[in-house]
Amino acid sequence: MPMSREERSKKRRLDGGNSVASTVIGQDGTTVPRQIAIGDIVNVASRTWPGINKPGGVGLVTNITPVDNSVKYDVTYVLGGRENGIDAQFVQLN
Repeated sequence: MPMSREERSKKRRLDGGNSVASTVIGQDGTTVPRQIAIGDIVNVASRTWPGINKPGGVGLVTNITPVDNSVKYDVTYVLGGRENGIDAQFVQLN
């Protein structure tokens, strides 16, 4: 069933007009965070501290692996390179 004009307008306000919403409207009218899926463009946080030099950046999710109560993401970066097994805490929808 297509969304009404009012529903589209409400969704547009929630996601700032972007085509990929970081929140979605549930059936009861509440907003819930949108889950990251394979094929989504994400922002990976920089992880640079002593012994670690992973600059992060913008990339495409290529695989999602569930681990215990969390997930790990495989990402192919827009500017080249790829990284596997990134903890969910470092990945956000772009």
